[in-house]
Amino acid sequence: MIVVPIDEIQPGMTLAADVHDRHGRFLLGRTSVLEEGHLRIFRIWGITDVAIEDGDRQQPRDEADVSLSPEIRLRAEQIVNAHMGLPSPQEHAARAELRRILVLRMGQRLGRKSSLDQNFSTFGEPEDGGAKQAPLKGIDLRRLLGKEMELASLPKIFIQILDAINNPRSSAVHMAEVISRDQSLSARLLKIANSSFYGFPSRIETISRAVTIIGTRQLSMLALGTAVITKFQDIPGDLMDMELFWKQSIASGIGARFLGSEKFLSNTETFFVAGLMHSLGLLVMLKFFPAQIRVAMVQAKQKNMSLPEVEKNLFGFDHAWLGGTVMKRWKLPRRLEQAVRYQYAPLRSQYPTEATMVHIASILAHGMALDSGFVLPLPALDCESWDQLHFTPGILPATLNLMDSQVDAVYHLLFEAAGEKV
Repeated sequence: MIVVPIDEIQPGMTLAADVHDRHGRFLLGRTSVLEEGHLRIFRIWGITDVAIEDGDRQQPRDEADVSLSPEIRLRAEQIVNAHMGLPSPQEHAARAELRRILVLRMGQRLGRKSSLDQNFSTFGEPEDGGAKQAPLKGIDLRRLLGKEMELASLPKIFIQILDAINNPRSSAVHMAEVISRDQSLSARLLKIANSSFYGFPSRIETISRAVTIIGTRQLSMLALGTAVITKFQDIPGDLMDMELFWKQSIASGIGARFLGSEKFLSNTETFFVAGLMHSLGLLVMLKFFPAQIRVAMVQAKQKNMSLPEVEKNLFGFDHAWLGGTVMKRWKLPRRLEQAVRYQYAPLRSQYPTEATMVHIASILAHGMALDSGFVLPLPALDCESWDQLHFTPGILPATLNLMDSQVDAVYHLLFEAAGEKV
């Protein structure tokens, strides 16, 4: 018997021991011959390695070199270094691992293309120098946060769910009744409850049953996150690829939820919703101040700076602060608001664990977007907050694998359940 990393497993190998997820759920028994479907399930549930029969072990490999020619690997390193900065001899182990898995990912993407001279761009600079001519400081926060901007005009179901959450007398039956008033939201939640996102063995037919199995607060938090999506579905796609935006947000939620579960923290749906809403402030900017945020994105690209840095220089605040401020105005739970507001400085939060989970997951999701051409530099990984959670670097590829395996499915669950065009 030998323990082998999941990325080195090949179909046809034989398990030497039962496989369970990190919470003890049985997945596959010993003596099973592995198939591609098994490997997908393992990645979904965050399995990082399994025990196989000795004779099945193939030649060990350095996955960073697998199928990557020297030319492609060099190009991949150049792209990743441009987004992360150059590595240092004393680079923190977590940053080094993040760099390694992103190089591998980018190298595999480049290897599937016919040319290495790709233009990794999802938005273009405005024609006729529009970015340079747009107003840089013309953002009136009072107007932005005021009633005339209709930020306070939330979907009715959103308000009702919040009232139920904040009412200590609210029961599971009452919460189920509130959620069931909105057929679109109910459809979304039931599809999610019956998906691999949870992996329950029997079908969940009603919201009341979902509340009972998943939990009142957990399902209500999930309902809040999905309700917010309806608030920002009219943003034009000429500035930002909105499918990419939502997939990155969903991936952040999946990653934050997984990281929370790895620490056996309760109500991991809070982490999912915090990750899902981590770019709420950017959505607000895209909706109400598209010219100004275009300036910020173009400057971030040109100056090779992270978007929050550029936003602070131009506007005096970044989208994380704005998102947290909007969430506070909406009277969302403080843990959510703080996780979003301090996602780039987790130790400043009153809830540093939540903020750190969102911080790590959003950076991974941003790194995933390199595959799709997102060109802005990655925010720096906060190594001090990382160390306080005592994660090992190996959690990064496991989290990325899970995000990768679930993001498309959850995206379609959220956007197709009620018949929206995706």
